[in-house]
Amino acid sequence: ESKLIVTNKHTQMKRAVLTLAILAMATLGTRAQDSVFSYTHQGTTLYYIIDSTGDAVVVPPLYPDLHYNADSTVVETWWGYSKPQGAVVVPDSVPFLGTNHAVTKVGNNAFRRCDSVTAITLPATVATLDRHCFRECTRLASIDIPQGVTSIGYSAFSDCTGLTSVTIPNSVTSIGEWAFGMCHSLTSVTIPEGITEIPYCCFYYDSLLTEVNLPTSLVTIGRYSFSRCTSLQTITLPNGLTVIDKNAFDYCAGLHSINLPSSLDSIGIAAFGYCESLQQISIPGSVSTIGQWAFNNCHSLQSVTLGEGVETIGSCAFRD
Repeated sequence: ESKLIVTNKHTQMKRAVLTLAILAMATLGTRAQDSVFSYTHQGTTLYYIIDSTGDAVVVPPLYPDLHYNADSTVVETWWGYSKPQGAVVVPDSVPFLGTNHAVTKVGNNAFRRCDSVTAITLPATVATLDRHCFRECTRLASIDIPQGVTSIGYSAFSDCTGLTSVTIPNSVTSIGEWAFGMCHSLTSVTIPEGITEIPYCCFYYDSLLTEVNLPTSLVTIGRYSFSRCTSLQTITLPNGLTVIDKNAFDYCAGLHSINLPSSLDSIGIAAFGYCESLQQISIPGSVSTIGQWAFNNCHSLQSVTLGEGVETIGSCAFRD
């Protein structure tokens, strides 16, 4: 063996790398297995891990194994896990190895497709709602997002088709893309002060949304953020808003009036396309560019006032 080490350094290196890889895989598997545990609170069993800070994170016990039928319907296997049902109360702490750990995060996919959950009560200790954490909870009618939550992740509540209203606490500093997209029963939403951007598809296709309260801190309304909100009739845009991005309000068929603030710089491509109830529009002097297709197919549009600052009107901006 000593001769092999001396005479064949490449073989020695390969063996060392292989040994380290095997040890790393074994260690990772052990850690993953040992760190996932269940805890029952008020009749509901949820699963948790302890993160690097020593706090507890709500997680799914096993990410569902998905299969797609020929008709594109989804079949999933949860391998013995009973999904939570009804009104779920998440505890503020959970015991693990003799120590209580504060629950500070609802992790990726934690309640995804838990379609028998009707309400969620979160503790004041929670600071983060992670990606997809409540996605496709189709019977979730209400949720109290506690003061102290700072981040709502990508697609956190998307496809929660039973959710009727959302008040986001003023502790929230970031809202992810698709966060409330496809929430077809959502009728009202209040965005807190401090939020500067409504991101991509944030409220996409919320077809019953009628009331939106925007903060004065808002700077950007992102792509498709309110697209296909067909019940939205009017919305007040704050002074300080500079960008209405492409398709932001397209297919908002019920939108009949909107006041564009004097801070606005640009109106994106198809931003108000197919807003078939829009009757008049006044473009402020701060706007230099009206994007292509910006107001196309606004069939009820009777008057348009262009500000002195407008330099470019994109092709098909007022088509049909």
